Amino acid sequence: MSHAWQATKVATLSGATFALLEGASAFLYPVPLDPSPTHFAVVISVVATGMALGIVAFMLAHFVSPRHAAGLTLALWAAVWGPHEAEVAGWHRVGWAPPIVIGGLAIVAPPLAVGLGTLGGVSGSIFRRRGGRVGLAPLSRATLEKGQSPDILLVTVDAVRSDARLLNVGQWRRDSDFSPVQGWTHFTQAVASGPWVLPSMHSLFSGQPVRVHGGGLPTEGGTSRRLSDSIPFPYVLQQVGYSTAAVVSSPFLSVEQGFADGFDSWSHSADSVEPILLLHQWNRLVSALTDEPREIDRTRNARMTAEVIRLMAKSSARPRFIWVHLVPPRGYLEGNRLDKAAYEESIQSARTLIRKMARNGDGWVVAVAGTHGEAFGEDGSWGDGDDLSEPLLRVPLAIRRPNTQGGVVSRAVSTADLPKSLLATAAMGQHFPGRNLMSVRRKPIEVGGVRHNSGLFAARNVNGKYLVSEPGETGPGVKASDRTEENLRRSGYLD
Repeated sequence: MSHAWQATKVATLSGATFALLEGASAFLYPVPLDPSPTHFAVVISVVATGMALGIVAFMLAHFVSPRHAAGLTLALWAAVWGPHEAEVAGWHRVGWAPPIVIGGLAIVAPPLAVGLGTLGGVSGSIFRRRGGRVGLAPLSRATLEKGQSPDILLVTVDAVRSDARLLNVGQWRRDSDFSPVQGWTHFTQAVASGPWVLPSMHSLFSGQPVRVHGGGLPTEGGTSRRLSDSIPFPYVLQQVGYSTAAVVSSPFLSVEQGFADGFDSWSHSADSVEPILLLHQWNRLVSALTDEPREIDRTRNARMTAEVIRLMAKSSARPRFIWVHLVPPRGYLEGNRLDKAAYEESIQSARTLIRKMARNGDGWVVAVAGTHGEAFGEDGSWGDGDDLSEPLLRVPLAIRRPNTQGGVVSRAVSTADLPKSLLATAAMGQHFPGRNLMSVRRKPIEVGGVRHNSGLFAARNVNGKYLVSEPGETGPGVKASDRTEENLRRSGYLD
């Protein structure tokens, strides 16, 4: 019995130390967009992890020596944290390594197995990404001092219809946050270039219609990314001297699709994780039992907003461009039924976060755009991506320019023209594709990018009719990375 207690003490101390190191690293070396653990959660983790490992070691000590029992206990614990840490670090195929290595050491060198197993508590902190550049960047960039061009904040909102009143359209008072008196210009007839996020965002970044940039289309090799000569406007801003940062949600907006190109810092909410392992596993269990979103998913947009406000407050020698992409909760669609109360709550939550960012961006140019709409039963259609129609393509669009009088523009405009307009606020982009939103459009708005039909394109005329047009270019098919596939699966897009 005394031998069993010896193994129990070693494993309990190792488990408690693991959790303590894990908690300390979460406080000292936080990862952008990760939830901040409370001191109470760390204390509970230390106690629970120590007790759990102690119990396992006590049981194993009845079958093997105490030294081996403690080592094997740490190997079993590595089978829990190893795959988890490998997944969040983006190394999906090496999660087996920690339990195999520590298990082997538990047989030949038990003390070393215990030591390595205990140090696993800092593995997440060591190997996690903390923003930084992951996409393409110019080989050289101009020197542009702060004050020469305005700071720019772009807020894109996933799946929001033009009639959602995201920015209180038609309800402004002089003191309203989104009032034209506050410098906001609202485009009430804005049309997205595609009926779902990938083709639409490729257009919004390149200033080109889907049939020209070729991105977001189904191919045998995977969903296509835009053609290489379709340069994203953040790359142009970076080239002329801007400091650029992206805080992004939606698993479709991935590095392999080229959305990280042109950004000095890239943070994706899909990479965020609960830094306390026991709390992470507990939340997963509760979510599975209740069929409710995890806490980390419910607070995602709020954490992203907090990160954007932190970036806006940082001092910078260069003018800044920040892009944030929000995905409001979509639990309001239950089969072919719309929960109107849940829908209003979802829109209100997005509106509140946009208001908070705009208020913290005093002096910033702020643009807000919906990526695409969604159907709520019109013509028997539900959701997004399946056709080219008004419910899926009409979106909110507004720009705030400081020290100017805003207004309401009621003629049809394309969200693909937003980048040229933002570049114009910085007195650049004369040769960038598209047109300024303030200019009068005489040609139809080109749309395309139906999720399962790469050949369906149309032109929207001034009467709001969609006339079928010839297909254009298709970009190279891109296979989703392991991380993107996992993010898509977690979000419910893959089985």
